[in-house]
Parts: sequence; structure tokens; C-alpha cells
Amino acid sequence: MKLKIKQATLRTLYSYVGILSLVVNTSSPFLVSLQYTAYAQEVGASVEESGPTDAPSEEPSDATGEEPSEETAPAEESASPEESAPAEESVTVETVAETPVTEEVLGTSTEDQTTTETPPETLPETPTDETQQGDILPDGVSDYRPEVVEEPDVAYSAAITEIITDTTDVIDPVIEQIEGTVTEAEKECLADGVEITDSPKEDWTVDSEKGYAETKEPVKLGVKYIFPEEEGVSVTFSCLPKNIDDRSVLRIQEVKVSDLNLPEEFNTDAEFAYDITTDMVNGEFEYDLTLPKPEGVEADIFYIEKSVEEAIQEVDNDDVKKVEKDKLEQGDDVVEVSGIDHFTIYYLAPPNETWACQNDEQGLNDEPGQKDLTKMCLDTASTNPLSISWDWDDTAWSGSNTGDACSLFDTDTDGFANFALCVTVHNDPAEYQSKGLYSCNDTKSDRCAGAIAISPISSTCTAGIQSSDPFVGGEAYPNDTVASCVVQLSEVGGSSSKLLDVCSFPSQEPGSDPSDCIVASTASQTGLLEVRKVLVPSTDSGLFNLQIDGTTYATNIGNLGTTGEKIVDAEDYTVGETAGTGTNLANYTSGIVCKNNNGTGSIIASSSTSGPLTVSVSNNADVVCTITNSQKTGTLIVKKVVVNNNGGLLEADDFTFKVGDGAPVSFEADGQNDLTVNAGTYTITEPAVFGYATTYNNCTSVNISAGETKTCTITNDDQQAYIIVDKTVTNNNGGSAVA
Repeated sequence: MKLKIKQATLRTLYSYVGILSLVVNTSSPFLVSLQYTAYAQEVGASVEESGPTDAPSEEPSDATGEEPSEETAPAEESASPEESAPAEESVTVETVAETPVTEEVLGTSTEDQTTTETPPETLPETPTDETQQGDILPDGVSDYRPEVVEEPDVAYSAAITEIITDTTDVIDPVIEQIEGTVTEAEKECLADGVEITDSPKEDWTVDSEKGYAETKEPVKLGVKYIFPEEEGVSVTFSCLPKNIDDRSVLRIQEVKVSDLNLPEEFNTDAEFAYDITTDMVNGEFEYDLTLPKPEGVEADIFYIEKSVEEAIQEVDNDDVKKVEKDKLEQGDDVVEVSGIDHFTIYYLAPPNETWACQNDEQGLNDEPGQKDLTKMCLDTASTNPLSISWDWDDTAWSGSNTGDACSLFDTDTDGFANFALCVTVHNDPAEYQSKGLYSCNDTKSDRCAGAIAISPISSTCTAGIQSSDPFVGGEAYPNDTVASCVVQLSEVGGSSSKLLDVCSFPSQEPGSDPSDCIVASTASQTGLLEVRKVLVPSTDSGLFNLQIDGTTYATNIGNLGTTGEKIVDAEDYTVGETAGTGTNLANYTSGIVCKNNNGTGSIIASSSTSGPLTVSVSNNADVVCTITNSQKTGTLIVKKVVVNNNGGLLEADDFTFKVGDGAPVSFEADGQNDLTVNAGTYTITEPAVFGYATTYNNCTSVNISAGETKTCTITNDDQQAYIIVDKTVTNNNGGSAVA
């Protein structure tokens, strides 16, 4: 039998010896060929066993100098020992086999053939000279063969080979079937609309001391597996191996982040990381993951491609990966990522707070969709290269339409553009198309006047859709098309170059009139500063004046009032407030907190007074200072005195009173109500009660300061009873008496 196998399939074939052994018995010559195949794989060369290239010819001196043929000999001629067969990258093994086995394993017989055994022909004697053996192995490589392999009768095999090799040029269908099984793993996926059920704690085996839980049964589709030790952690499979036997249990372990040897730049305030594993092969499943986060803040998800034991020992920068922001869905107290096809260690971290962003000064939808820019961002921690990004409001460009915008750079601080790095996006959904670098003539601040193209470009740019629209009413809110660039300063004027602005233009025309610009000038080093007002309680009627550097920007504002965002030079400022009309600051407990990133970042300044507080505004920062005023309280005591000296029967709790226009309040049984009230002026009244006279003591316009106690006393005195007798005289029969 002659088996020809391309070298590309050797590894796959050898890996499936166990499978093929089910087809042939242990004495099958096919197994002999597999042993030779493995040997050929070891030396990394094409092997042809008992083939023409290593068989002695009748004239050895001619055979040694003969080159192999470039063309494959016809099948009917391949059995001839005097014809040269192509070596190529293949393994050919000739051995004894019976025809039925050949047809079963190779499946290459195309018609019924009858093989008649004939006596072996007399072959020329094999020379003993080693130089005539045609050894195919390179120098220094052993030509050892396993002793258990017995060479078949050459003459007998030649006769059989002549029949079988009619189809050796066709790829063996058995091999094709095996390779197909390896490359395509079958999965079963959850259909749309299927209801997801939560896994109860009873479905888990839990070790609370180790923060570990494992499902008692292999995982299933349609189940949300909630980690019993932390309900914010859940795994929901959308796809699983189709073969039920390939599914396994799910394991989740809570690991202290402080125990992991994270690189300094990847440290986080998160307390725990979560190691999520199964015995399934990566790629044979998909799942959605939720992780817990502080309520009301965004968080990034990082993952570590190591085991817990390895991560405790050492974690390199390359071991830590970040889930792309556009794949995250931020909930109130969890963050979710979908479509994961592998397991690893996950942990949370707050978003990178070194990025400073500025929204479009012209606001929402100030330009038609494809021209409208919404914001630009700069990584303030980057120096060279410089990391920047900007957003288009639109997320699709149909046909040949494109979105074009340029970042403008000023090298001499005169406010005019010297260089421009531009990005073009296209398609639906939007994607990156190209970039361009230009020098400008330093005469315009909103375009690259006199643009001259520069190449090559080492700065890199990408683009794609992200959920980063700062305007709720945006075109495709919350999605924008975001261009991100890593700018080599040497290409835009060197270390003195500053980002001047980002503007959109007609198709790839950076020197034309801009369509939309985001004023993000760093030529003059600017940032944003805003002061906001919060009152506790929110219904408080106090009025306040908000100030920046002693200048009032908001007058007589109440709860949620603001100065609005102010563009200021990058330097120190003071923020504070004064009392508005009818307001006394002494009646409030005040405090100021200043945060970057439009009030969502870390605290950069704070005070326990109403100011002034000094705050530093860095280049491209977006600082919000919130002044909170909480009403101080006092105590109002309302006393009830009831006098029943004329037979009255009412008690103190039979009476009610009101403070101002408030709801009626019943007196306590002991006749004293202690009320906590905000500092202010109050009047206490009660409705008249029949049979009692009412008197008030210190109950009108009672002024209560913070921490002060005032008492109002209401006395009710029963009135003496009396009888009124009316006399009526009727003189209708001549009488004359009067009452």
C-alpha cells in the first residue's frame, strides 16, 4: 500500500492515532505508516519510505546523480522503480495491505477491482554499499527505526501498490474528516427572547472562608449564575458546547486585590477581584458578566491572563488587559460586559482620571449631523506622544459620504495653527478610513490655512463607535463616533507644540472654512470652572450669590443654581458665596467640594465653610465646585395648659395646634410637644374649642436661631356654665299679664 500524506496534515493525522486505531486493527499496516509519519515529523523533513528516491537502481552510479522530477508521474507508471516520483512535502509508505482494508480506510477506490496474487518477481540484489542507500535524513540525524516495525515483502507490496496508487493524488477523505472536526467546534446558543432565570444559592457549593463557590451541576443556557458571596457578580451563558458532555461546572473565587502583585499603574481601590473558571475550552462558549461597582459612578473592567497563584507571585504590565469601554454597560451598581469567550481574573477600577474633556461650546446639535462635533479629550498625563480624541455626533456615513475632522496644533503660542492631524471616517456603522498630516501657514486659529501634506506619518489613529455622547439629545445618544490619536510631537512642531482646537471640515479639506469647532485651546492654557449650589433640604427657601475670584456670577439663586461653565486660564482661583436677599448664612452649615471631570472625578479641593476656597485649574481641566448649605436647627416647645375649674372635661391631647401654615398637630398627653425646626421665625395657633377660652404666651413671631430653644404656651380655660330662660306670655283669651 502506498499512502501519500501532505506534511501540512502530519500533525493533525498523528494527533488522531487514537481515532484511526478504531478503524484498523493493531496489526494493520496503516499503523506502521503512522509510526513512520511521526518519525518524519521529528526530523522535520519529507520522508518517502521504500520509494524511488531511496531504493537502489540497477545502475547505482547513475542514480546518485539524478535529480527528482518536478512533475508528478502518472499513477500507472508510479510503481516502476526506474521512474522518479516527486518528493515534495509528503510521506509515502509502501507495505503489505489487503484490498478490503484499503477501501475501508482510504475510501479511494472508484471502481470494483480484482487483485490476483502472482508470485513475486525476481528483483535485483540490494547493494550493500551504504553510499547507494539514498538516505533521506540530514547529516547528524539518527536513522533509527522502531524494532517492532517489520519491513514487508517488497515484491508482494509492489503488486498491490499498482492498484491502490491510482488515487494517491486525491486527498484522503479520512484526513479531511478529521481536520474538519478539529477546526469547527459546535455550539448551542440561546435564542432571542428566552426568559433568563436566576440560580438559587442551593445550586452552589460554597466555601465562605475562601470566598469560593462552585455550581453543583454543569452550567446550562438560560440561567443567570449569581455568585452567592456577592450578588453583583453573575455569569449568564449565551452559548455552550453543543455536546452536553463537554459542559462543566462553574467556579467563582473572590480574591483580595491587595493579595495580587499588580503593577503600580494598574492598582485600584477595588477590594476584590473575581477568578472565574470552568473546565470548558476557551472559544466553545460565550457569556455575559456583571461585576459590582459603587452606585452612581462609572468603572472600567480589567482582566489578568494568569491563575490566582501566578497573579499573587507576579503580574507584568502585559498580563493586564482592559475591556474596551464601548463593550461596557454601566448600571446603577453593576457594570456588565457581553460576549466573553474565555475565563480569567476580573477586577474593577475607576476610569482614568488623567483625561480632561471639553464639550462643544456651541452645545447640542449646533451643526447638521455628519459635521457636528460634541467634545474633545486630552490625556493630561501624556507628554510625548500626546493622546487625544474627539467625537462626531453622527454614527453612520452612507455611500461615499465621509466625516472629516482635524486636531490643530500651535507651536509658537500665537493662537494660530502650525500643524494639523486629521482623521476621516466612513461607512454604516462608522469606522476608520484614513489619516492625514499637514503643515499650516500660521495665520488661522480654526483651520490649517495653506495646508501642505506631510508623509510618512508615524502618529497613529483609530476610530469607532463608543457610548460617550455628552449631550442627552444627541443624534444617536448615547453613541458617538470617536477618533483616537497618539500624536508624535516631532511631527507637529516638537515639544513646544500645544493643542489649539479640533474642527470638522468638508471632505479632506483642512484649509477650508470649518463646519464645527470645539474651542479647546491650550495655547493660552485654559480649563473650565463652575460653581454649583445644593441646599439641604432641597425645599429650603434660602437665596445665595455664587462667586469666582470675588466676582458674582450668579445672584439670588436657590437649590441647584449655578454660575455655568466658565473658560478660565490654567491657574489658581477662589470660589465662595455670599448671602442673598433675606438669607442669613449663620443659619446654615456650609461646605465646598471641588472635583475634576465635570464634577465626577476625584476631589481636588474642599472646605467646611462657605469660602472663599482656593482651587487649581489645570490645562484642559473641567472643575466643578459644589457649595452645600444645610439648614441649622433649633427647638420649638409648644405647651398646653388646660384649666377645668368650671366642670370642663377636656384633656391636653383633645386639642391641636399648627406651626405657621403647617398641618394640625395633636398635643401629647402630657401637654408638651418638642419640635426640631430650622432656624427662622414661627407663629403657633390652634382652632377655637367650644366652652374654653384660649390665651397665648410667646406664640406669635417666635424667632429661633440655630441651636436655640423657644417655648410657646397655649392655655385653655373652661367657662362657667349658665342657663338662659326665655319667658313667653300668650294673651289670646283676654289676659293682660307680661313676662
